[in-house]
Amino acid sequence: MLATCAQLTCTGTAATPVAMPAIIDDAALSHAVVTARQRFLARQPFDRFDVTVLRFDGSGGWRRGSFGGSALAYPASTVKLAYLVAAVHWCAERSRPPDCLDADVRPMVVESDNVATGRVVDALSGAPNLESGTDAEFEAWLAKRRYTEHLLAGYGLLGGQRVLNKTWPTNSGEEPVGFEKLSIERIGRNALAPDDSARLMLAIEEGVIEPQATNYMKSLLQRERYGGHGGYGRGLPPGTDFRAKNGLAYDTLEEIAAFALPDGRRFVIAAFSNGLDKEDPPHDVGTLGGFVEELLASLPSADRNADAWARISAATDTTDAPTAWRRVARRGARSSSGAIYESDSAGAEFSWHLQLPGPGHYELAVWYPAAEGQATNAVYSTGGTADSPLAMLDQRRWNARWLPLGTVEAAGAELVVTVRNAGTGTLVVDALRIVALPTTH
Repeated sequence: MLATCAQLTCTGTAATPVAMPAIIDDAALSHAVVTARQRFLARQPFDRFDVTVLRFDGSGGWRRGSFGGSALAYPASTVKLAYLVAAVHWCAERSRPPDCLDADVRPMVVESDNVATGRVVDALSGAPNLESGTDAEFEAWLAKRRYTEHLLAGYGLLGGQRVLNKTWPTNSGEEPVGFEKLSIERIGRNALAPDDSARLMLAIEEGVIEPQATNYMKSLLQRERYGGHGGYGRGLPPGTDFRAKNGLAYDTLEEIAAFALPDGRRFVIAAFSNGLDKEDPPHDVGTLGGFVEELLASLPSADRNADAWARISAATDTTDAPTAWRRVARRGARSSSGAIYESDSAGAEFSWHLQLPGPGHYELAVWYPAAEGQATNAVYSTGGTADSPLAMLDQRRWNARWLPLGTVEAAGAELVVTVRNAGTGTLVVDALRIVALPTTH
């Protein structure tokens, strides 16, 4: 269970904020962002991806690289990051602990609960929805609903963004009605931009905004790498400290996150895309991990620690496939050639023979492009047989993302991973990722 302020170092009144760290545009980092974006989108069925990356320079400042950093986009649930900041500020105004609205703020952030979000917006603004009223009454109501915008503007973090509407369905109905509907018609939907969103997350991380609540906010934003509330995590190595708020609605897939790699490098990334794949969670959020992995591989050599992913062995472009298998080019494939292997044979099996650095615990993940007609039940196992499955996946679902198979203990320097078609359809083989888990002492 996540900690509350009773378990953290929190005070009830606003603390004096520190200055915002210097952010300097970096041509080399921007080049890495553009390169990673191009490689990432080449595997995807969508085309909109605006992103800002901040990288700590090791001496107190941050470097910025971006593509479409000022582009406004409908933010879906990423707007709840701003409402989190506004909520702890509201508590401080009343000399109350940062978690004074925890009953609603926690589900709003941890589970992205829309009904709880509606109650938070009502509490902050003191302006619950009204069914009707005069123009003067609407303007007075709207001024109250701008509570969060006024706060962000005071910190220089608002820019051209709009942060005043709830996320539906919510506590005031299944869809906007009354003044809430009028607000969207006259002002527009919520809108965030990668640059400003990244700066907001950085302000939280560095204690620039509401520092008395830093520990509380970061505890609510903490994420698992393969969880359902943080897609970037699938491109990050084990041992990464990872916090995020993502958003999924309509066709939008977005995420604002901060993370520290095991080697100590720190990043903040905000990305907004039209890449939502509406399959079963948690894998619908996992697409964005592919960008982060490409980014880490595209950084200038001076900024890239080769050890970050050095313990990965990705079995791509396999050349020892059985003769009954076909080699086919497919968009979304992970292999450098863009080709996969496929077999229509019932019960078909394929094995990767992996050479390891030595005995130890390893994390496994698999990648394949999805398509109708692929295997309904692909069984992955170790030891050269499919008798002890690690995972069973429906290959008709999910596109171009790492899917976790689990962790294994290897007794020697070789590991055999097998996939078998235990259902109907075409079994597809693309890439396998294996990472040595950090040792603990």
